[in-house]
Amino acid sequence: MNNLYQKKIPDWIYIFILTLLLVGFATFKITDPDIWLHFRLGEYILKTHSIPKTDIFTYTAFGHPWLAYEWLSAVIFYLIHSLSGLNGIIIFKVLIILLTFLTLWIGALKSFKISPCFLTVIVVLGVMLSSGAFTERARIFTFFFLAILLWLLFSLKEKRLSKKKGAIFIPLLFLLWSNLHLGFLFGLLVIGTFFLGELVSQMLVIIKKGSSQINRRWLTFLLGVFLASIVACLFNPFTYRLLLLPFKILSQRKEMSLITGFLTEYYPIFHPMYKGSMLPFYFEIILFLGVLSFLLRLKNFSPTNFLLFLIFALLPLFATRFLPLFAIVSIPVLASNFSGILAKRKIPLFVQSGVIIILIVFSIQTFTRGVYMGNGVWRKVEVGLFTQRFPQKALKFIKKYRISGNMFNSYRFGEWLIWKGYPVFIDGRSDVCGANLIRDYIKIGWALDNFEELIKNKYRIDYFFLDFGEFGSKKGKKSIHNYLASNPGWSLVYWDDAALIYIKNTKNKNGPKPYKYLNPVLFDATPHIEHIDSLLKEAKRKISEDPKCIIAHSILARLYSQDGKSDSAISEYKKALALNPLPPEAAAIHNNLGSIYQRERKIEEALKEYTISGQFGKIAEPHFNLGLIYEKRGLIEKAMQEYKKAIKIFPDNARAYNRIGILYAKKKRYSAARRAWKTSVAIDPTSPAVNHLRKLKKITSP
Repeated sequence: MNNLYQKKIPDWIYIFILTLLLVGFATFKITDPDIWLHFRLGEYILKTHSIPKTDIFTYTAFGHPWLAYEWLSAVIFYLIHSLSGLNGIIIFKVLIILLTFLTLWIGALKSFKISPCFLTVIVVLGVMLSSGAFTERARIFTFFFLAILLWLLFSLKEKRLSKKKGAIFIPLLFLLWSNLHLGFLFGLLVIGTFFLGELVSQMLVIIKKGSSQINRRWLTFLLGVFLASIVACLFNPFTYRLLLLPFKILSQRKEMSLITGFLTEYYPIFHPMYKGSMLPFYFEIILFLGVLSFLLRLKNFSPTNFLLFLIFALLPLFATRFLPLFAIVSIPVLASNFSGILAKRKIPLFVQSGVIIILIVFSIQTFTRGVYMGNGVWRKVEVGLFTQRFPQKALKFIKKYRISGNMFNSYRFGEWLIWKGYPVFIDGRSDVCGANLIRDYIKIGWALDNFEELIKNKYRIDYFFLDFGEFGSKKGKKSIHNYLASNPGWSLVYWDDAALIYIKNTKNKNGPKPYKYLNPVLFDATPHIEHIDSLLKEAKRKISEDPKCIIAHSILARLYSQDGKSDSAISEYKKALALNPLPPEAAAIHNNLGSIYQRERKIEEALKEYTISGQFGKIAEPHFNLGLIYEKRGLIEKAMQEYKKAIKIFPDNARAYNRIGILYAKKKRYSAARRAWKTSVAIDPTSPAVNHLRKLKKITSP
């Protein structure tokens, strides 16, 4: 029996599996737009041998003060790209992320008496919590340096590293860090918190033992390292201004609230946007482990660990962009808290083997199916560029027809267009563009008050280069697409799966042929019967110009379906699916296929398509349709489940509430039926639930 507990799996196996998992989690096609600005800035610095102090890339904020605090990262990224292309960038990113978490694993194993098996589980949780941030940004340097800093500090505390080496390595770390990414400020926060925690620890010793002995040398050393690190951070092109930047941001709360509300990475972890994501779940697990670890160590409570865990756990409650920082800090804290506890209660060999098997299966799934990001989205293990995210074909169109002038570009296209040499309206540098420009951007995009004045006079926009997924149709809300489509002064001249281009008609005398009837963004709101022949013609034209346009095939399929040509519609939908669309396009296509099969009374085929569509978790319609089929088959409970899923995705689903009321009424659960129907009517006063409520009143009245 003792052998069962004493034997352990070699450390190298855990390192191998962690490496495998990290490579799987971090290897995917480039989707993050920030990398393009890094390339452009790095190129500029190397060519001019200078770092810009003002904006040089937009026509709206040109000359505005700019702290290019990622200048060294930009140079590194540009050099790697020049030597090895985009795949070289992906490999470099994977190596940095791999080094980050292996540093945490090795550092914790050497510093604390903890089971490698349990430590691996903690690190894997940290990886899953951080995986959304494994993109090609300068912040990967912050992840790595933060891991090194934590290793150094805990090694110093455990007296595994000499103070002399710590006094040299830590300030040097900050000297480099402050030129790579603004995240060095969180490094200073870690040292400051560490010092405060150790000070509280000394105070508790005095209170408990009634002694006046304080380890002044240790506290003096930490304070000295903290001050030396601050001094080291001054050796950057912007000196003290980087240190003052957080205070500047805090002093501009109103302006920053607009910016943070505009960028999803600033949304808190429990924002409704992350309802279908796994991130809140991973966050809660690590929080639970943290609380448990502190409860188990009450007798040997560590104020330092508690303050580190608490401060970095609070950050994601304000913005999800801080999740990786919390994950990185939590790993050594949890390892320290569980140190000794798990050493006394060794993990049986069969449990270790089980963990290894689970992680191996998880690794295989990661490489074969990808990483699940929530809402039915899987991030596949691939390299190269995710072309659907960047408007390469649209840019070729602009060059072909020599479209020029002031461009209004979508926010996500800004850095990519900068890399291609275009002066842009806006890009991802919120500190440069500022709240006023972002406010104008939102006004124009959603056609809010005074937007025409902004277009015509303030910015004198000549053409719109819009992200297909932005400023789309919303219930009861118009956007810039509605304005441009109905305004005779503007024409839609190009669209594909990534972008749309509108130009002034004065610029289009000898230019590209406009789309007069078919606007793919407004397609759902367009009456199709009157102009169906013209719509069909323009959809076919688009496919002849771009046979790989997924949206064009989907639109043509819907037009065929509306025209009663089911076989042609099915054929076009299958062509769209063969082009590998992602959610929500794939979900909508499978749902529409299901509707055609159901109309043709091919119920089994319809069930299959609705089920596939529902697995994406993005739209409510397939669940409602599945509910109808199950209801007709007398499968009441399954129908009820599907209607509830539809409501979960789309809470204002009057139709689903109506059907749920009918099912409750069949069970003679009239109170539940009444509640469901009342909800349906509250959402939609024209709902059939109105009549059901009248009938119910007659049935239940004495």
